[in-house]
Amino acid sequence: MPTPLPPDLVEALTAHLGAVPSSANPLDVLAAHLPSLPPALAAQVGAHTTAKERTRIPAIKARRVLYGTGSAPSSSSSSSGPNARLYAPGVAAVSTPPPDLTAERGRQRWPLLWERLGGDPRPAESTTAQADEERWAGESFMPGSDAFVGRLGRVLREDEEVREWEATRAARAAERRLDEQGEEFDDSDDDEDDVEGGAQGSGAAGARTNGGGLPHLPYTGTGAADQAAVEREFEKRLLELFIDGLDTLDYTPIDFSPADDPIAARDAEDRWFDDEAPSGGGVGNGASRDRALENGEGEYDY
Repeated sequence: MPTPLPPDLVEALTAHLGAVPSSANPLDVLAAHLPSLPPALAAQVGAHTTAKERTRIPAIKARRVLYGTGSAPSSSSSSSGPNARLYAPGVAAVSTPPPDLTAERGRQRWPLLWERLGGDPRPAESTTAQADEERWAGESFMPGSDAFVGRLGRVLREDEEVREWEATRAARAAERRLDEQGEEFDDSDDDEDDVEGGAQGSGAAGARTNGGGLPHLPYTGTGAADQAAVEREFEKRLLELFIDGLDTLDYTPIDFSPADDPIAARDAEDRWFDDEAPSGGGVGNGASRDRALENGEGEYDY
């Protein structure tokens, strides 16, 4: 459960809104006043909630959809321009995901999920971050000093490789703990009416999930032959985890920066839910779409 807002923050909200908030529950405040709050003040309110709890707020969920699918420009520095990419039948195309939601970066945060889906367990030979470190030495640090810069670039590249390896090892340990704890790890919404039906995040592929939304898939120890297909499926699962507030990314610049285009936000919501196939606990059209926006985890159709 979210913690009540402290008196000084309630006073700041009162000064900005011109009236005392009707509730000290931060989720209620965000649901009622998010569009009128400046990002800094909204982030202070959001600090008393978790990313998963904020999933029930339609405006925040829509912002995550926009960020994750590239339906509109994002204020986050990690966003990229739209390039059409087909994910699944039912939706013509969605944009290339932002860098943090690509397989290259996502596999560092969710290595077990990557491997269980058939991803190659071997470290990538070169990542964008490693190349950026080496490029910086040549273009920005000491341009023209080829011999010295070449050595420095290799050192920086190797340091970045070590950092990525350590981050992946820590993420693997965290995933194992989540697997072992199962539903005990999921501490926020199990008893609330607005999450009835449970988590179905990976159900489309027939995978059983635990309370954290991770699929329990058999691991063969080798990568699948079609790594491109694995990347598409992994990025789909990664997007589900992100929108459900289960990823380890910093959600603050996404949840509390205003969406750039309200029309695009509505279109993204409609595309997200209108094409959902009927199923037990699935999301239908009309009123059930609005209800689904307030839910926690769920199965999405791309």
